[in-house]
Amino acid sequence: MTFGETQTIAPAPNAAADQERSAQGAVPKASLTTAVAWSPLSGREREVLLALGRGFTVKEVAAQLGLARGTVAALTARAYRKFGVHDRASALRRYRLGRARSA
Repeated sequence: MTFGETQTIAPAPNAAADQERSAQGAVPKASLTTAVAWSPLSGREREVLLALGRGFTVKEVAAQLGLARGTVAALTARAYRKFGVHDRASALRRYRLGRARSA
């Protein structure tokens, strides 16, 4: 991605399928307790962390999600704190490791 290039942040994987199942009254595949077991992150923290992991800047994530840059920074800091890490790469590793263990 080059400077000035616009790219849309895609929703989290399975988000559309989950919304469709919910609209039909079906129970999602994984219960909330299962999701929390592998991810202590809120949905917004996860969305921001994954977008940053795909190479978007804080400014780009803020613009795409309609948030202030400070809010994106705060969500990122909370995710780091929850995982006990101090950088993006470590947070993404912890998130992905937790997901792999829950599968």
